[in-house]
Amino acid sequence: MYLVNRQEMKEIDARAIDQWRFPSLILMENAARSITEALFETYEDLMDRRIIVLCGPGNNGGDGLAVARMLHLKGAKVAVYIVNESSDQKTSIDHGVNREIIDHLSIRVFDIHREGQLRLLKANLNHCDLLIDALFGVGLDRPLSALVTEIIDIANERDLPVVAIDCPSGLNADNGQVEGAVLECTDTLALTLPKVGFYAGRGPDVCGRVQVLDIGIPSEVADSLAVKTSLLTAADAKVKKDKRPADCYKHQFGHVGIIAGSVGMSGAAVLTAQAALRTGAGLVSVLADKRIFHAVSTVMPEAMVRPVQWPSPSALDWLLARANVLCLGPGLGLDEAKEETLRYLLDHGDQPLVLDADGLTLLARLGLDGLKEASRELILTPHPGEFKRLCGESHDPKVSRLEAARAFAEKYRVTLVLKGFQTVVAAADGRAAVNSINSPALATAGAGDVLAGMITALIGQGLSPFEAATTAVALHGQCGRNCADIYGEDSTLAGDLIQEIAKELRRGK
Repeated sequence: MYLVNRQEMKEIDARAIDQWRFPSLILMENAARSITEALFETYEDLMDRRIIVLCGPGNNGGDGLAVARMLHLKGAKVAVYIVNESSDQKTSIDHGVNREIIDHLSIRVFDIHREGQLRLLKANLNHCDLLIDALFGVGLDRPLSALVTEIIDIANERDLPVVAIDCPSGLNADNGQVEGAVLECTDTLALTLPKVGFYAGRGPDVCGRVQVLDIGIPSEVADSLAVKTSLLTAADAKVKKDKRPADCYKHQFGHVGIIAGSVGMSGAAVLTAQAALRTGAGLVSVLADKRIFHAVSTVMPEAMVRPVQWPSPSALDWLLARANVLCLGPGLGLDEAKEETLRYLLDHGDQPLVLDADGLTLLARLGLDGLKEASRELILTPHPGEFKRLCGESHDPKVSRLEAARAFAEKYRVTLVLKGFQTVVAAADGRAAVNSINSPALATAGAGDVLAGMITALIGQGLSPFEAATTAVALHGQCGRNCADIYGEDSTLAGDLIQEIAKELRRGK
């Protein structure tokens, strides 16, 4: 699913109206109908609630007026407050049409032009059971006025559910930033497509539950715009590859090479290898420190485990001659021998290389100057702390995770998986994706090792690094949700995630 900024959404609307010939009033009516249906589905007792709709002077306010009309005609108790500070009381054309209609109905409509008119709104909010925010939507491109700020402050002080139409008022739909006040919402009903700001800055805190509603704009309209950002959903957890033929053999499904594990961290190598195998890798070879060889090989009879005394160019050459994709770093350690190992791999071979965990710390030590000239595709999977080390002094905490990841991937010509809540995947060509499939169950030791193994396995089976990363991140998130249901968010182990991979892959066929 596309994830759009304000300008992209404006262009999609314009193309739908001007090129696809959808009348704007029809789209507004479709939006109001979808919103009304969503409200009844979300609040089973909607008919018993006292509802206030806050409307601005633009098309978002027009959506709110149409929703108020539909709720009223169904018998709901609705009052409308229209906030318009312009001296001429000018509104958008479609807003004006819906105002004319609603003025002929027995709906209480109040106009607010100045702060002195807020007394009635304050009083009625005390007896309100649901507030619908139709002030600005994604159209806000300026700081809030003192009047609107006071209205938002008054609403936030009340303990009542708030539903935003398209975007919470005060939230920048491009970057999730807030200049002054922002309406804290229980639900956000996004029209046509989700907005970038929902998943950046303050967005996750103020949007509440996000639901995307269809208002009748064909998907071809967004396709024609070539949007480069997407939102990962459950549909993206399905692995996009052909069914295995009856006469297949293991070498057709990738030979994954893993360089991982050290004394006290042998489990990292095991988890990475097991995850790769469960994600469909035909063969997995592990180069493991000789001191942990027995610990790894005993519990991994399906993998080929080779004991190594680091540094060992000969062992790396052996792996480079066989594997078609590599993963370095989980539990590897940070001594000088491991630095030499990474340096050797960066200078030899052309297989895609996934760098995770200690591999990223080693890369930060070596410096990033050589990444742009690397002869292979590199996939980096940092958590926020590792990403900060990679960026060094250039790390700007004010920049959203999405834009920081995109800028890094473009600058260094890598695929970046910036892990954490709403993991971001960014490609060197500017494409990016934000994961919406999250679970606290993933906050467990070894979960990152599992993800690294999954990404590596999918690359080995022919997926591009970006496609492999986005699919693995979505699949990993879905496995986390499944484990939360089975074991609980507090009790999930990384090994539990691996067992769920097989179940999800079967569901996706």
